[in-house]
Amino acid sequence: MSVVSFLDIKAGDSLLDLCAAPGGKTMQASLLLGEGGIILANDISHSRALILSSNVERLGLGNVVVTNNDFQTIYQSYLATFDKIILDAPCSGSGMFRKDEKMLKDWSYNKVMACQKKQIELLHIAYLMLKPGGTIAYSTCSFSKEENEDVITCLLSNSDAYLASITGKQGLYTSRHLDGPVYFLPSLFTGEGHFLALIKKPGQLRASQQRNNPYRGKYLALVRQYGLEKRHNLEIDDSLYSLSLPFDVKGLNVLRYGVRCFDEISKHPQPNHHLARFLGAMQSLVLDDVSFREYLAGEMLNIEKTPGYHLVSYQGLNAGFVRAVDGKLKNLYPKGLRRR
Repeated sequence: MSVVSFLDIKAGDSLLDLCAAPGGKTMQASLLLGEGGIILANDISHSRALILSSNVERLGLGNVVVTNNDFQTIYQSYLATFDKIILDAPCSGSGMFRKDEKMLKDWSYNKVMACQKKQIELLHIAYLMLKPGGTIAYSTCSFSKEENEDVITCLLSNSDAYLASITGKQGLYTSRHLDGPVYFLPSLFTGEGHFLALIKKPGQLRASQQRNNPYRGKYLALVRQYGLEKRHNLEIDDSLYSLSLPFDVKGLNVLRYGVRCFDEISKHPQPNHHLARFLGAMQSLVLDDVSFREYLAGEMLNIEKTPGYHLVSYQGLNAGFVRAVDGKLKNLYPKGLRRR
């Protein structure tokens, strides 16, 4: 998680998390950016990207696009696009030996060198997708020079990239081979082993141009009801996704484009659970202890409200949506989350 803290993320940044799942760094960066920026969070593994997407929903994040792509085949469409890039590269995992004995048993020098080849390729395409003036946070959970300093040296030797110094080094171990990168060593702090370098591209960052992307008619009433008019949207299948800023997703396999706001159920729009997690609880129906437990179990609530969809909350946090029908509240809490 320290990777994000050292990246100096600012409101309005466009950020790529290239190997993002399960999403800890994406979540932290999203909260730092707020609604003024955008994160493209990608993972090449479809199953891991789905976990990433579910975590974005659970935290109600509205500035994240989740994708499942091999950027080595499509990076040309995103040259000089991102202000900041997180590349927590696949590695041999020697920094995790204390935490996970399986990593120790699986480690070999051949694995180190196989990872190095992939890391060099990923860092090269990441640099091509970085804007002039931008920064890459390159990190691994490896102690191997081959996966860390040697990978960076390869980029420095074949581009105009340069290294930025990392401040606040107390408790960190400074690389002996390059000026700038640091190691997080378990001998110096309570945690796992990690390597971090900040890589810069010469130039001056320029703000991204924003484009207007108006909502479409069938969702307009609900868009206005939940105050989403200023956000940007993209319809995927029978869903409406809403993003804090527009982002061109050409060539991408998109799993989530910001907030999944509405789904079309039997030709009628219905608010999605992600929207409940995104919105504040100011206008919600407050549940007591008993009705909250009933809601989590998926039961219908014996509460009379005006017909239509309503947010329900507990202790200041939204739990989800209900639909008022015939003097009762039909439970819309996702079946996969229900528990007794």
